[in-house]
Amino acid sequence: MRVLVGGGTGFVGRALTQLLRSRGHEVTHVSRQGGKDRISWEELSHSGLPLCDAVVNLAGENVLNPFRRWSDAFCREVISSRVETTKTLAKAIADAEQPPRAWVLVTGVGYYRPSPTAEYTEDSPGGDFDFFSRLVSSWEAAALIPGSPARGVVVRSGVVLGQGGGAISQMLWPFRLGLGGPLGSGLQPFPWIHIRDLAGIVCHALERKRTIDTAQSDLAVKVVTEIQNKTP
Repeated sequence: MRVLVGGGTGFVGRALTQLLRSRGHEVTHVSRQGGKDRISWEELSHSGLPLCDAVVNLAGENVLNPFRRWSDAFCREVISSRVETTKTLAKAIADAEQPPRAWVLVTGVGYYRPSPTAEYTEDSPGGDFDFFSRLVSSWEAAALIPGSPARGVVVRSGVVLGQGGGAISQMLWPFRLGLGGPLGSGLQPFPWIHIRDLAGIVCHALERKRTIDTAQSDLAVKVVTEIQNKTP
């Protein structure tokens, strides 16, 4: 299977690429600059979708970047890096003479209102109460391609944890400087998923043959609070 991955050079993208290639699939990334096994977003916009069997979008500015202030400009960048890249891929799929069989978008469980007791399903309401929930709504709306034969799957992921990058690498440095501690009360839910599990879920969504359009939320079996997450 030939897979095109937007944001394939990021933390999740690297893990997904390694898994897909280990299973015999060909992977091409979409990134800022073209190169070996890679095309640029500009090339995608101008030349259209290269021949492929599946498309995944993982692109998005890092919201945990400790060197960026949460200014209006940064918020616009967070939105654009997700919504506009998704629109670009969706348009390329819609315009393709030979569209892919599968179209997978990874968003976030920020769609749902945080609660220490509520249990949510993919059909639970959300997407309209704060910045992140509205972002996910816009993000997923950008992926819709009416009438497309491509099987659409939306994966709402928790915070991705694992060695070598992701949230862990951003969260550890204050502790190494002796400045770490709980955020807020520390009692807020901390929905998370391991990098290997998320890569496996996306791979499964790409390889499955059954025609289905769906959203699914993927987390660890037990959602902990932030304090529990830091307790040995």
